[in-house]
Amino acid sequence: MNISFGNRLKNLRKSRGITQSELAETLEVTQQTVGFWENGVSIPSVETVIKAAKYFGVTIDYLLCVDDRPMIDAAGLNEHDISAVQTIITYIRKSKK
Repeated sequence: MNISFGNRLKNLRKSRGITQSELAETLEVTQQTVGFWENGVSIPSVETVIKAAKYFGVTIDYLLCVDDRPMIDAAGLNEHDISAVQTIITYIRKSKK
């Protein structure tokens, strides 16, 4: 499946359980603008892409579909916590095979 920026944004928004209006408020745009992005009618400014990537905790490359690997924000975690998260990720990957 060839995913677009709009689809990726919509999937991230839905995974957070937020509406277009709620995302629009966070990004300081209108709900209609978010709808246009999600439907591929337009794309956001660079500044807004950065803001959205930070909000969703993903890389800009992931949001723009350059890379399919989302980032996991480990800020504030110690090495033990990060190791535990990596163990969980490995377990989930193995269980999907």
